[in-house]
Parts: sequence; structure tokens; C-alpha cells
Amino acid sequence: MWHNLRLSGFMALGLALLPGAAIGQQKTLREQLIGTWTIVSVQNTRPDGSVIQLFGPTPRGIAVFDAHGNTVIVLMRSDRPKFVANNRDLGTPEENRATVQGTHAYCGTYSVNEVGKTLIFHVLGNTFPNQEGIDTIRLISFEGDQFRWTTPAPSVGGRSEAVWERAK
Repeated sequence: MWHNLRLSGFMALGLALLPGAAIGQQKTLREQLIGTWTIVSVQNTRPDGSVIQLFGPTPRGIAVFDAHGNTVIVLMRSDRPKFVANNRDLGTPEENRATVQGTHAYCGTYSVNEVGKTLIFHVLGNTFPNQEGIDTIRLISFEGDQFRWTTPAPSVGGRSEAVWERAK
């Protein structure tokens, strides 16, 4: 019995001396974020409490975060009407409106505040030009192969939540 106690004591001491990575240290939020993600859902809760799906029930989209801090986000409705003229420069006012309101894309760099659990986009280009050259903030969380971001003050008003799944 005394032998078993000493052995388990040495094992505990050995584990305590191992570097953190050797015993499965959890990744930082930034490390978890790096990669390619596909959109699952985007919901907006309006100031009146009503909830809408900004990009419809089956949105399309991708988010890419590289290890150097570069990012690109592209979101769109899957039910946007095709242009009758089959030429994007010849869209009708209705087709152009549906396209503008049914898509959102931006690029730039990003940083992560680990303590505040926030993702900060440093926006270089955006299909909504009013957000170019500014920082926008998302609260983020991870669960398995999904990550969620909440936008406390989106450009459409209210509060938005997007759920992403790691691309396979």
C-alpha cells in the first residue's frame, strides 16, 4: 500500500512538471477561431422584440480567419431572385434591391480580446460602405465545431446572432 501511495505521488508530481501543452491545455479563443466557417443561421431581434432571419431560413455564407489576422465574411440569402437580363449591370431596381438587401460581405483584419470574449473586426471593405474604416465588435463563444457571435449593435438595428460551423 505504501508503495502504491509513493508511486501515485511521483506520478502526480510528474504531471505537475509537464508543460501545459503536454496535458491538453485549452486553446485560446483566437486559436479556436482560425480557419474556415460556414453559416448556419443569422437572427436579428428587433427593438420591439420581434425576431427575423436576416438571410432567410437557409442562408449561404463563409467566414475565413487566417493566422495572420486577415478575414473575409460573405453572407447571402439563398432565395435571391436571378436577374432576368443575366447581366449584373442590367438588373432592374427590384433585382438590385433584393441583391443589396440579401447580401453582406466585408473584409479586413481582426483581433480577439480573450478576457472580454470579443472578436473585433477592423473593416477595410464592406458592401455597406458606412462601415468601412471602423471597428465592429462581436461577443463570441465556441461549442464543439460551432461558434456563435452576437452583434450588440448591428447596422440594421436591434441585436443579431450568427451561428457558424467549421467547414469540412
